[in-house]
Amino acid sequence: MTHLQLNGYAQSIARVTPYSAGPCFMSVCAAGDAGREEIERVANEKAPTGLEHGWEIHTDKFKTGESNPCPCTHHPERKHWLLSC
Repeated sequence: MTHLQLNGYAQSIARVTPYSAGPCFMSVCAAGDAGREEIERVANEKAPTGLEHGWEIHTDKFKTGESNPCPCTHHPERKHWLLSC
């Protein structure tokens, strides 16, 4: 399990952890071996959209121009994914 230091305490990070969400887009930090199905399932469980299709992996790059997925800057064994609904 990956750990993150918050306020001086080690916190474990779930395999798929949303870190930014808005009305149309969500970003998650996921284990490097997490698949699309797992990422979409967890995103929809943690932040349901209320729409029939829910969160799906976005087909374009991040707004910053980074690929989707892109490496996590804090934990190189993890990836950041962009989802849309």
